[in-house]
Amino acid sequence: MSDGRWEIYQVQKEKFEPVAEVPPRSRVIIDNSQSVNRIVRQVLNTVNVGVDND
Repeated sequence: MSDGRWEIYQVQKEKFEPVAEVPPRSRVIIDNSQSVNRIVRQVLNTVNVGVDND
C-alpha cells in the first residue's frame, strides 16, 4: 500500500523547507522524470567535475 495520497502530499508541501545549509554548488537536482541512464550520467558528470584526476 502506498502512502502517496494527495492529502499527504499537501501536508508535506506545506512543511517543505528549501535546502539552505548546503551551498548550490554542492547540490545536484535530479529530475526523476528522466531515464535512469540519463540521471546516472548527470550525477556522474556532476561528481566528476569536483574530482582531481592527477
